[in-house]
Amino acid sequence: KDNYISKSTPSPSPPIFRMIHKLLTEFGEASMIGAKAIFDGHVTPMNPNEPTRSHVYLHNNIFFSRAVDAGVDTFKITQGDKAARKSASRDASCMGALFKLDIPELHTLATVLVDYLGTRL
Repeated sequence: KDNYISKSTPSPSPPIFRMIHKLLTEFGEASMIGAKAIFDGHVTPMNPNEPTRSHVYLHNNIFFSRAVDAGVDTFKITQGDKAARKSASRDASCMGALFKLDIPELHTLATVLVDYLGTRL
């Protein structure tokens, strides 16, 4: 806790912000590479016995899932896949808002949406 540097810390160290930016940029790039590997068939799903829409993947320690209505009509009342896609966007926005709150005790996972060949991961 004593080593925590927040946005409200007087003169926060610019290298810290550069490090966070670099980390998140590299995460986004690795996510795009992972998405391409998934669509090219180079990554085996963790649940191969499920329908393709429900497949989840782990590639280079990054978890991937499709932003589709993969459940039993989870979003049926609200337009299925379209609602699931919007829900994923909102989840990512909320994660960004939580990060910006800069709460020392709150730890979040890096989250990114990748749209590749018309599918959102």
